[in-house]
Amino acid sequence: MENFYEINIRQYGDERGKLTTVEGLNDIPFEIKRVYYISDVVEGKDRAHHAHKFSKRVLSAINGSCKAVLFDGKAKREFILNSKTKALFYDKYVWCELSEFENNTIVLVLADTVYDEDDYIRNYEDYVKILKENGKI
Repeated sequence: MENFYEINIRQYGDERGKLTTVEGLNDIPFEIKRVYYISDVVEGKDRAHHAHKFSKRVLSAINGSCKAVLFDGKAKREFILNSKTKALFYDKYVWCELSEFENNTIVLVLADTVYDEDDYIRNYEDYVKILKENGKI
């Protein structure tokens, strides 16, 4: 399995509006333990710039758009998050950077763990060192 990839999100609609659904272990490859969103990002500022030791994430821009850059030690890819019906899965030990936020962007984040500060690798040099120590690069 790849360490990051795009996911299609189901959306239903009629003349009354639209309903978008996400189900853990059905639409995404884990049970959802935490839901949060990123909003009101100041123009020109970036978010994320970290990896997780234990948890997986799914990101979706439910309003607006931003750029996501993911790196797993071998592959680096850029994605544009700009659709309620597209999401981006990434596994543990994947470095994530979010940038180029459009005004009023809201990024929904689903995680398979609850918040734990020890889960975060916030320094890129430490991240690369950990990957090397674990034979990932």
